Amino acid sequence: MSTRRVLIIDDEPLMRLSMLDALKADGYEVDQAATGDEGIAKIQNGRFDLVITDLRMPGRDGLQVVQACQDHAPHSEVIVITAHGSVDTAVQAMKLGAHDYVTKPFSMDELLLTVDRATKVVALREENQALRQELAGKFSFDGIVGKNEHMRRLLEKVKLVSTTDATVLIMGESGTGKEIIANAIHRNSPRRAQALIKVSCAALPNAFGG
Repeated sequence: MSTRRVLIIDDEPLMRLSMLDALKADGYEVDQAATGDEGIAKIQNGRFDLVITDLRMPGRDGLQVVQACQDHAPHSEVIVITAHGSVDTAVQAMKLGAHDYVTKPFSMDELLLTVDRATKVVALREENQALRQELAGKFSFDGIVGKNEHMRRLLEKVKLVSTTDATVLIMGESGTGKEIIANAIHRNSPRRAQALIKVSCAALPNAFGG
């Protein structure tokens, strides 16, 4: 896994430096910004797995940083830093899309634990996205190889029926790709978000007793 990139946005130099040193020591690649405006510019022009921002800053504040992440970097998780009297604002930030918040004063161990939880969310989202892309490729029509005229005609029929509510019977000898065709029809149908239930007809009891 590549090194996670973190952006710290805080107008207090000592706090910013303390977080930067702690995160670098824990293996993160860290950038920093002293204002909300500078931080938002970095968000728009770079890619960060995590953004840590103070809520109260001159110019654009932490809430605007959270909104900028939603607009320009929805893949980034955001942790907001707030004082005891501003917890309501931190909750508002989470409603806007922030992952979590830490309340001043906090220890660097507490911050690192919160960062670790947030980066695990990033990793899980990346894994899910990779899996969806793999499945989309496997069960797309492009994923079905067929160079002869018979296969091309079959794929045209599959594309046609996948957009309808028609019941489809797929026939063929074992090993000819019936399950792949069934998966492709389901994956490209309006019901793709629902479960595809597979039943082995050979395992069913004979309804007629013969």
